[in-house]
Amino acid sequence: MAMRVCNVLCSLVRYQCHEAGPPDEDELFEENIIDTNVIYRVEMEDDNALLVPSEDYWGQLPKIEMLKKNEALVFDCGSEVYLYHGVSVVPRVRKASLRLVQELIDEGYDYSSCNINPVFPTGTLR
Repeated sequence: MAMRVCNVLCSLVRYQCHEAGPPDEDELFEENIIDTNVIYRVEMEDDNALLVPSEDYWGQLPKIEMLKKNEALVFDCGSEVYLYHGVSVVPRVRKASLRLVQELIDEGYDYSSCNINPVFPTGTLR
């Protein structure tokens, strides 16, 4: 039954379904999916906004201590992108960070260097 449901749902995006894996597959998935988490700080250089990789938190679970009231952060989790604005972030940086997030989304994804693709974790697009 599960394969039937998957085949119906996945046919909408031309995705190949697979049988369920071994019981420890969930833990392995979680370990590998965390490695794909990309976290950026939004920094202003003159009038240009830049996404600067946060090397301290790259490939890790987000932590509450990373949230600063004067920073804007972008969390790229594959199929989901989140933008955090600290309470003291000025409107110019807020506006620029929204533009950067849209550009990031428009670029698409390249997970060829990762062990797993967070958008299609059990297979690839045909």
